[in-house]
Amino acid sequence: MKSTSKHILQKLLVNDFMYNLLKLFLFVADRLKASRYNYLNTSQYARLKACADKIFAEKIVCNGPFSCKKFDREATLSGSTYTMLSGSFQSEIYPFIYAARQEHYDDVYNIGCADGYYAIGFARSMPGSTIYAFDSDKLAMVKTQKLATENGCQNNITFSGTFYPENLKLVFTKKNRCLLLIEKGQK
Repeated sequence: MKSTSKHILQKLLVNDFMYNLLKLFLFVADRLKASRYNYLNTSQYARLKACADKIFAEKIVCNGPFSCKKFDREATLSGSTYTMLSGSFQSEIYPFIYAARQEHYDDVYNIGCADGYYAIGFARSMPGSTIYAFDSDKLAMVKTQKLATENGCQNNITFSGTFYPENLKLVFTKKNRCLLLIEKGQK
């Protein structure tokens, strides 16, 4: 496989047009990287981080559909900690979250639960529902379980590993269920 990729890359780079296009792309990428480092130095970043840490010292989601939920900064697996704590994380899907909460689903399936933001949020806001949290990352499952315990909702979350296609049969044979697939763009 590596030799095939290498061969294709060699063929593309032989072409002057493709080579110049690639060179331009690399130049722009280097300029963007340099401008980011020049714009915010490490001492400025440390001051901003310290300020944000003071604002969110209580580690509770301040706003949005999952407000008052405890969420530890160290538990997150993404770089969106402060947007999560402020309640603005993925706010464009809030209407769907509010609508799902109004439906009173018996089961909610969170496939790829990562740090548990949605699984725990739904478990807290829908105490009569069973939340199924799936993630193939063992660290993610440990962090989600820890946060569920801290939020007092561990009893209505079923923690599972990888979600396999066979699991879809279980989802679609039940009535009154919600399938939650939210991609954070990390992969």
